[in-house]
Amino acid sequence: MTVDQALQRALEHHRANRLSQAEAIYRQVLAEHPNHPDALHLLGLIAHQVGRHADARLLIDRAVAKHPAVAPAEWHLHLGAAQRGVGDDASAEASFRAALRLQPDYAEADNALGHLLLHQQRVDEAIACFGRAIAHGPNLAQPQFNLGVALMVQGRYAEAADALRRAVGIDPGFASAWLNLGGALQALRQVYDAADALERAAALEPSSLALNGLGLLRLEEARTDDALACFRRAVELNPANADAHSNLLLALNYAAESVSGEEFFAEHLRWAEHHERPLRPSRTPHTNDRSPQRRLRIGYVSPDFKQHPVGLHIAPAIANHRRDQVEVFCYSDVAAGDDVTARLQASADTWRPISGVSDERVAQLIRDDQIDILIDLAGHTARNPLLVFARKPAPVQVTYLGYSATTGLEAMDYLLGDAFLTPPGVHDRFATEKIIRLPRTYLCYVPPVEPIEVGPLPAASAGHVTFASLNRLSKVTPRMFDAWAEIVRNIPRSRLILHAG
Repeated sequence: MTVDQALQRALEHHRANRLSQAEAIYRQVLAEHPNHPDALHLLGLIAHQVGRHADARLLIDRAVAKHPAVAPAEWHLHLGAAQRGVGDDASAEASFRAALRLQPDYAEADNALGHLLLHQQRVDEAIACFGRAIAHGPNLAQPQFNLGVALMVQGRYAEAADALRRAVGIDPGFASAWLNLGGALQALRQVYDAADALERAAALEPSSLALNGLGLLRLEEARTDDALACFRRAVELNPANADAHSNLLLALNYAAESVSGEEFFAEHLRWAEHHERPLRPSRTPHTNDRSPQRRLRIGYVSPDFKQHPVGLHIAPAIANHRRDQVEVFCYSDVAAGDDVTARLQASADTWRPISGVSDERVAQLIRDDQIDILIDLAGHTARNPLLVFARKPAPVQVTYLGYSATTGLEAMDYLLGDAFLTPPGVHDRFATEKIIRLPRTYLCYVPPVEPIEVGPLPAASAGHVTFASLNRLSKVTPRMFDAWAEIVRNIPRSRLILHAG
């Protein structure tokens, strides 16, 4: 058998994914011809495909170095992929660009270069690469997918959805494209289309990510039982997914009529068992100055320091701390702020942006700031900081405002409530925290600062009172609706408006 015949047989095995048979033949060829360019390249390609990136880099680099005059663009592409596999992005970029110099219309090389640039947050350059890849390879799904992801990074969700639709049009079995399409459509508030996309993603490739996203959309549709099923399956597929587990707890709040207090509390304790307990050994003693004369350092942590109910209700509390007794730190997980963010920042003594910062690093930042009392403003709502609190970065930790129930954390010392939100004798046994009930109400409300034109009372001209609930549909339970119905029945000619985003 000639070398060419041996390589042809090896390629047949390689294309059929019989990698061990192909590898054996490539090695036989190299035993007789140590610098055979095709055998070096193809053996390196197999090494890359099975995750042996260092071996792949050495083999393909030898092929290119020994035969630079005959090395095609494909070899440089595969060398760049191997270089990325070992974390050498600079060399990988050079290899991808070398491939494009040899073959400017090489769509796969532009796609690979764009993916690398996107990883480096060079988003505009990446988008240009994906555009060229699409122009030269209009039937390739991967560049369309990568373009959609890059556009989502820039918040260009409508354009992203178009690219992702093209990706699934080319490859209907592309589960990740369906998943990201669902995310783009959700950002565009196209709830039903987003749910359809995530259903396709979960059917093709069941994943915690897809089912968590689908559960959130089911909550938007007030299909609480379906949402709970999605979240439970998401947690089952990936028990380490703390976000999905928190969403399960949030959904249980909306299923209060079918879930007992004991079940509700037990699930919160399970969250702590899965996500807090592994972090307990990392805790270290606090070294805060215990001098009674100094100002207390109070830290607030929130993803909602913006135009949001939490941001609006915490603003007057932060502004009215007695500065001779208290020093206020705010740890803000807000990527793009607004006028409320600016107002809160002006009220704080120290403002720490933590968007994109790891939980471990945020916890260390709080320790370094020597915070005495740390206040969580999210509970188990979106992008919550509970894995920061699980590390116990402050000696006293409190949950308040963003969530109406226990966190389940052993590290959370207090829960601020009132007689209505946390009735005495009812909530105490279903909380890991000690409940402190504020007088009258736990909310701190001030009117909006924006000027609002006040007109005549509508009831005076309409001849009836109009009630309104501006809430998520998932919060409208049968028991609540019955109570509203009784109110409306007892007030002649009254009306009820329900509005959900």
